[in-house]
Amino acid sequence: MTMTTTEQNKRAIRRLYEAVLGSSRFEGIGELVADEYEGPHGARGPRAFVITIEELRAAFPDLRYTIEDIVAEGDRVVARWTWSGTHEGNFRAFGATHARVTNKGTVIHRMREGKVAQTWVETDRLGFLEQVGAVPSGLAGGPPAPGVKKRP
Repeated sequence: MTMTTTEQNKRAIRRLYEAVLGSSRFEGIGELVADEYEGPHGARGPRAFVITIEELRAAFPDLRYTIEDIVAEGDRVVARWTWSGTHEGNFRAFGATHARVTNKGTVIHRMREGKVAQTWVETDRLGFLEQVGAVPSGLAGGPPAPGVKKRP
């Protein structure tokens, strides 16, 4: 039985999350991320993807992704995921809090020839900010950061 392009794209995304995001082994990243991929720092190609993951891993060394759903149609693959990790290093403007953080998100990947060419990511940023104590707890209903009291 021949696998469809949609099935191949879903398999590539699952491999990306399990092999790369799950372990930070970047061998073979060029097989999963296209040269046209553009990262948030202006870097392009597989290296742009690696930079983003390295930043996340530096802040959350025990980072673990769980894929909740993968849905695909045409050249788009949508993944709904949860990640968790302990905030042990700087992440963007936030110094280490040593808080256990859980974040949920959804990403749409545009695929080209079986590789990620573009992504759009939506995450629970308010929940993240509550968990690291940057905003008062209770706004998003998430668990409070260590030492931060939840509003009644």
